[in-house]
Amino acid sequence: MKNYFEFTLTGKKFLPIWLLYYLVAIIPMGVYYYEKYAPGTHRIQDPYLGLLLWFSVISGLLIYYLIARLTIEHVRYGETGFRFDGRFWTFAGKVLLGLFLTVITFGIYGAWFARDISRFFIDNSSHNGNEFRFKGSGSTLFVIVLLVIIIPVILFFIFAALLYTVKDGPLVLNITPILFMLILAIPYYYLYYNWLVNINYKDYHIQWNTEWHHSIGKIALEVLLTVITLGIYLPMAFLRLYTYFSARTTAQKEDGAYVFGYDIEPGADFLFIWGQWLLTIVTLGFYRPWAYVRIRKRILSKTYVTAVNEH
Repeated sequence: MKNYFEFTLTGKKFLPIWLLYYLVAIIPMGVYYYEKYAPGTHRIQDPYLGLLLWFSVISGLLIYYLIARLTIEHVRYGETGFRFDGRFWTFAGKVLLGLFLTVITFGIYGAWFARDISRFFIDNSSHNGNEFRFKGSGSTLFVIVLLVIIIPVILFFIFAALLYTVKDGPLVLNITPILFMLILAIPYYYLYYNWLVNINYKDYHIQWNTEWHHSIGKIALEVLLTVITLGIYLPMAFLRLYTYFSARTTAQKEDGAYVFGYDIEPGADFLFIWGQWLLTIVTLGFYRPWAYVRIRKRILSKTYVTAVNEH
């Protein structure tokens, strides 16, 4: 028997938080990029531009707390909603300390910062009085970043330096970095989310039950279709990947298990998401709270959990 999730948040309730996010994060970031890169601008001096950038980043992270809390508390499964008990000032402390340590370690601490943020939201969430516990480690994520991103990028820069001395090398380098980063994103996407879906709940361990080569091939195909359609295919890529990995997410214990799934309607879901995106674009972002709510409501209402081998 399939048991479905629900999402009860409304656009009207989400609107104030979105407007706050737009005011203190998006607008300052837009001003930063305009002053930094638009021809003929430079009215704001560079030191103040740096402060504006940091203000935008920190404000965005802090408001993410409000968005995440509101989202978690409006998810229901069965007769019970999810509960979130994380406190804002605890989160703010983690953000400020994490950013500081990440900067002074030249990004090395970023993996532990990501672990702390994931642990904060997961460990402070509960359902039916039972808490979730995140099991991913910062060292594991650091190894993933090191092997999939840092070392390949270093090797690429060495290759680029050599290629730059070759005839037509600079022309090749205009295109190659974008393609290279896109290729790196494929295994990173898989390994990061495989790291993230590592949660204990009661006697169950929630994780992906996937195979590396099949999963990488699936992601690569969806990315390729998105690129060659100039982004038009993007909602379908998300839907197919969500369906694929949902079906491979399990909650396992010694005497049984639950498996997740998604009842995809390819054409209808694709058009629905595109419709919400278009409404957001033509309203210059004002419709964004309703799009956020309605897309999640549609996705979660068709996401289910069903028992297998339960004794």
